[in-house]
Amino acid sequence: MIKIFTDQTYLIHKNKGNFFPLFDKMVFDLNSQLYGYFNFTDNIKECNVLILPLSIDFFLENKGKKIVDYFKQLSKKHQKPLWVFSSGDVGLTILDPFIFVFRVADFESKKRKNSIIMPAFIEDPITNYENSVLKFLNKTEKPTIGYVGHAKGGLKKYVKLYLIYLKYNTEVFFKKIHSDYFQLYSSSHVRLKYLKILQKSSFIQTNFICRDQYRAGVKNNQDREKTTVAFFENIKNSHYTFCMRGGGNFSVRLFETLAMGRIPLQINTDCTLPLQDFLDWNSHCVIVDEKDINVADIKILEFQAHYSDYEFIELQKRNRIFWQENLTRDKYFSIIHDLFLLKKLGSINSVD
Repeated sequence: MIKIFTDQTYLIHKNKGNFFPLFDKMVFDLNSQLYGYFNFTDNIKECNVLILPLSIDFFLENKGKKIVDYFKQLSKKHQKPLWVFSSGDVGLTILDPFIFVFRVADFESKKRKNSIIMPAFIEDPITNYENSVLKFLNKTEKPTIGYVGHAKGGLKKYVKLYLIYLKYNTEVFFKKIHSDYFQLYSSSHVRLKYLKILQKSSFIQTNFICRDQYRAGVKNNQDREKTTVAFFENIKNSHYTFCMRGGGNFSVRLFETLAMGRIPLQINTDCTLPLQDFLDWNSHCVIVDEKDINVADIKILEFQAHYSDYEFIELQKRNRIFWQENLTRDKYFSIIHDLFLLKKLGSINSVD
């Protein structure tokens, strides 16, 4: 059991969108299985970890620096680790070895030991969009690769992105935004380029729907529902789904594909996957470095050559279970609990 010291007065409904992600379930579901792993204490001497109740960027951008400093001081005074959540696509790097930063994205070549990568926590698409019916696809000689999403080129698009890049980094510089600097990367251009490469392959079938805007620029709930159904229908009808970063160096689609019991084609853009030191991601995904995009089709064929027809169906079943048992909120934090107690979470030994 991990005992948590935090300021529970911030854990109220109006702040829900800014909670440290562990608290989303614990605060509003007193029967959450997370209570088998974590519990609150008001006694800092008996706690195992301090947790900043809301995201660190929310506090720093809303006159909450004092509460952040207070938790930092307590952490050092009592020699207890401090967990903080950095929200947004980019995230915030903190050099203090006592502070563990939970975030959804980082760059593997630059990641520090105290940067803890989380999954994107999604609603279960089978329950919400597929009427709880999970079906699997038979192996075919030419596998189908799916994609529905934003992928567009052109100078106008690039200029718009460049202006966003300048504005964002200016606000980071002047500390209006508390985040790492945004690295200029036109994901919509690069996606389109890579999808066109795959479309030229004679070894695979492609099932691509490229949108000019994110979520096709929907403006009402009815259109949002239609595009969401189309999105998951595409995943359901494809053996593999093209997954690649957007504005941040991570892909929500990766988790949605696994949850649907399908196989992600994950384009590695120097990204860090959740729990990658403890989970065998290569057994569940085809992971292709950007530099190898021209042979991505061959890598897909090599991957599925390892599976018989029966084993290919079983792989899809295992991918669904892999998401359920490792990448949902409850299961992810139960694993974090175990890693923490085993002193395998980041550089935890340095603050023991």
